[in-house]
Amino acid sequence: MRMVDADDGVCVNGVGKNYTVSTTVAWNADAQAVQFSASNDEDTAENLDSSSVTINDLPVISDGHAKKVDSNFVINATVDDLNLDDGDSLTVHAIIEHSSAPYVMNFDANSNYTITVAESAIIDERGGLRTVTFEVADSYGELVSEDFGTTIEVNKTSSFTLVTTSNMNLAPGQNTITFTIDNNGNFEDTFTVSASSLNGWFVTCPAVTVAYDSSSDCDITVDVPHVAAGIQDSWTVSAVASNDASVTNEETGTVTVDTVTGHTLTGDTDLSGNPGDTVTYHFTILNTGNAQENGLHVSSSWAVSTPGEYTTLDGCL
Repeated sequence: MRMVDADDGVCVNGVGKNYTVSTTVAWNADAQAVQFSASNDEDTAENLDSSSVTINDLPVISDGHAKKVDSNFVINATVDDLNLDDGDSLTVHAIIEHSSAPYVMNFDANSNYTITVAESAIIDERGGLRTVTFEVADSYGELVSEDFGTTIEVNKTSSFTLVTTSNMNLAPGQNTITFTIDNNGNFEDTFTVSASSLNGWFVTCPAVTVAYDSSSDCDITVDVPHVAAGIQDSWTVSAVASNDASVTNEETGTVTVDTVTGHTLTGDTDLSGNPGDTVTYHFTILNTGNAQENGLHVSSSWAVSTPGEYTTLDGCL
């Protein structure tokens, strides 16, 4: 292949000249070697080997879309490559968001590549809207990616646990029992929580929204009246998922009124008597707790205040 004198002039000793060539080369599965040779009327130069040249056109993804048919997602992409007739080959992938690996698409006809993905195969990965992008690689490993805003909507599932580790011995007054909801479904879920008890001490908490693969707490208020220690109240706390209302969970248990101790002491304070009299003080001990008190120890002390001394003074009347 003869190169053109780019400088269009006479070759001068010691001065370099530029030569160029432009030609169309057919696609080839292998990189092509490039070698330069030169000669004049007097001699032939030593050949120069240059770096090899890859003869290849990049594939083009011109369209991509998806639709749901029954319980399957049908995904299609339009891919072209000028070198297919010359022996180039393509590998086309559909990349579904949250899937662990891409899906190899199959050539259908008229530049169309397709893949059918069962919803059951990807429903556990994540629910809701998921993006689908496309990727093609040719036999040279050249990679082309495209995003056409394609999405599929996977049904949202519900699965969760409802547990509590709170102490069930509660003192009279307002108390809190914490329930933890672990969301094991494939999407964020909102749980409606209800609480009831035999004695009506339990107050329902608001609905709880739990992110995917996360947990959140629900605080149930328990108003325990001032009643005797040991009295019990049987309770039931249940939760219903929103993504799938058929999925429910329930916890039952019993709270026991805890022992609270306390007392007050009242009685006589300012009593008097003549020397030799017996003066009796009366005291009342009031049990302000919610359980019987046994072995109460009562002690007393007596503080004597001596009147001031008197002195007789001599004098005249």
